[in-house]
Amino acid sequence: MSAFVPAEELAQFAQVYARIKSMYVDEVDDAQLITDAAAGMVSSLDPHSEYLNEEDMEQMRTLTEGQFGGIGITIEIQGTVVRIVEVTPESAASKAGIRVGDTILALDDEPLSQLKLHHALAIMRGAPGTEIKILISRDGVSAPMHMKLTRTIIKVPSVSYRLLQTGYAYLRIAQFQENTAGELGQALDSIYEATDGALAGLVLDLRDNPGGLLTAAVATVSAFLPRSQLVMSTIGRTKQANLRLTTSPEDYVTTGEPDYLALLPDRIKTVPLIVLVDGTSASAAEVVAGALQDYARATIVGSRTFGKGSVQTLIPIGAQAALKLTTARFYTPAGRSIQVRGVVPDIMITCAKRDLNRLTVREADLPHHLVADAAHTKARAPMIQKSRDADSSGNAQAVIETGGLCPGETSKEDYALTQAMAVLLRTNKN
Repeated sequence: MSAFVPAEELAQFAQVYARIKSMYVDEVDDAQLITDAAAGMVSSLDPHSEYLNEEDMEQMRTLTEGQFGGIGITIEIQGTVVRIVEVTPESAASKAGIRVGDTILALDDEPLSQLKLHHALAIMRGAPGTEIKILISRDGVSAPMHMKLTRTIIKVPSVSYRLLQTGYAYLRIAQFQENTAGELGQALDSIYEATDGALAGLVLDLRDNPGGLLTAAVATVSAFLPRSQLVMSTIGRTKQANLRLTTSPEDYVTTGEPDYLALLPDRIKTVPLIVLVDGTSASAAEVVAGALQDYARATIVGSRTFGKGSVQTLIPIGAQAALKLTTARFYTPAGRSIQVRGVVPDIMITCAKRDLNRLTVREADLPHHLVADAAHTKARAPMIQKSRDADSSGNAQAVIETGGLCPGETSKEDYALTQAMAVLLRTNKN
């Protein structure tokens, strides 16, 4: 591998730079030109490699730490409309009377129609104690509402849980963060205690989970498997990119932190387990689903996952920038690559009708996506294969059609969760 920079191509770049500086209709800042050139070069590689400025790095830290200064709302884009879909209890937004369904028209006097999503999020987030002006539109209210809110610390839990019925529990991981292992250990302890030690089945929901920290994903798999089992391997061009991560604490415990999973009840390792996935379950979520499927430790239920089978490394560039660079592909314990293909559920749930407002974009739809590793797409280790797993062709063992629109996990008609419970009940009858 050579880091040689070809002189001819570098001279060509210098010529382009010089022409822009001397002939472009407006004067252009030198630093901005270089930054944009670097960002363009990296973005042409694949969808997940990025050149990060200081603001981008702060946003990434926010996602992994699970807390930030903000007003306590979750938004979604519906065409040109930015609608509030969740309001955090006891947050600034909740106390100001903001409701789910409200539409945001402007932030700090800037019309939201002129802002990109990440700029809108950057405006809403900020140092606790600082103020933000927000203009809200509400159905049934004729005039827009002007509000001034003070940002507070918003903590985003990674793990949530609830009991479904006697002996059965539901566990959701929204994203894999620094606090996931601790929250997971506490949740499993609480579930075990709430069922008086008679836990009969568990549903792990990874739908809409975009991924996150690999160590948190390894910790999650470690909660359900014996020690020293392979969780994933990575293959790249450098020695540092070639890894084998296992369920041993040294592969998931952060330096200075305790092993939050060390004292989990033994029953957690064997309790019947369903993992719910969908087309937005990506990256680290696919690591968890793929590993538990390979060991036949869980039945995977839902739809084919996103298909992001690559690993990104954060490389500092100077004091205020970094390169998030794709450095390896990852493989499940049986040696499967899920790049582009994704994890195929054991029980596939399809919809007779498609909700056009919820079209799913997968890795294969992204420009410049990495080519799938054909040699490792269908591999499955025979010693951990069971008859209920996906067959040798990589197809689901069973397909269930809802007959209507696919409901979301927050719906009272959560068909996938209903099917998961049915599988658990059948498992315990056999």
